[in-house]
Amino acid sequence: MVATNIISTQNLDSKQIVGYWNDAVSKIYAPCHNILLKSNFHATAQVTEFGLSELSHIDSGGVDYSRTSHNIRQDQKDDIFISVMLRGVGYFTQFGKQVTQKEGDILIHDSAYPYLYQYPDQYRSIFYKIPRGVLESRIPNLDKLGGSIIPRDSAYANSIASFLNSAYIMGSDSNVMISNDISEPITALLTGCLQKALLGSRDDINMTRQKIILENIKEFMLNHLQDDTLDLKSIAEQQHISIRTLNRLFAEIGETPMHWLQTKRLNCAYQMILSQRSSSITDIALRNGFNDLSHFGRLFKRQFGQSPTQIRTRKQ
Repeated sequence: MVATNIISTQNLDSKQIVGYWNDAVSKIYAPCHNILLKSNFHATAQVTEFGLSELSHIDSGGVDYSRTSHNIRQDQKDDIFISVMLRGVGYFTQFGKQVTQKEGDILIHDSAYPYLYQYPDQYRSIFYKIPRGVLESRIPNLDKLGGSIIPRDSAYANSIASFLNSAYIMGSDSNVMISNDISEPITALLTGCLQKALLGSRDDINMTRQKIILENIKEFMLNHLQDDTLDLKSIAEQQHISIRTLNRLFAEIGETPMHWLQTKRLNCAYQMILSQRSSSITDIALRNGFNDLSHFGRLFKRQFGQSPTQIRTRKQ
């Protein structure tokens, strides 16, 4: 039969709450590197096991949960969470993208990847935890769905919220005898709704993630303009992608990685020539990754129609 447990900080001394709640979160959800409890924190979680799946209803004060790569290497939790926000608001970040989960919104998050979950104030949510292996056969390309939001005005969000609420009510009613077999139809209903809800947005999700990856690459390149050894291989290695993927991401914006980098270096050098008159042109070239002054001069004149010296002289 289904087992339900209540976990609460209500009767604990304030000095015991941090350790107690950290242990509870590690057991129910996944270990986190840093759990930052807001002032006067108290929380209660009702946890109900449905076969391989687990449903938890949580009523909690404000708190931040940070799950890092270190946590993942240590515990290797591999569950997908589907949650509905019943009251309050949460800010969730995974794969470099932050989303806001408001009342009625459905959020998907993945314990196999780092994330940051921030609740600024009191909130109430229902979470349904499903092992990845159970979902992989039902939802293709399950990886990278963490951080997906199904907004409350979606018919599918309403259906998922209704399923989760019904399961919570059944689990909390001591007069209702529930078999573990109920996990299969609940999971089937939830995944059916998820498939429909995500089908229309999957292209948008993929495009958004590609844009995030590209922006991260651009930021890395801009932070290393001075590095004259930067090439396709080193950029790809630093970003943990293949050279082919790197080229494809830039091709989608009509660019090549190295031409984009060269243009940014030249633009930066142009601004420095105008604003840093005490710096020599040679120094500016080196600080922007050009170790061959003649090559720098040719590229500069090709892009701006004048040499670096002419630009500086004209602006004096």
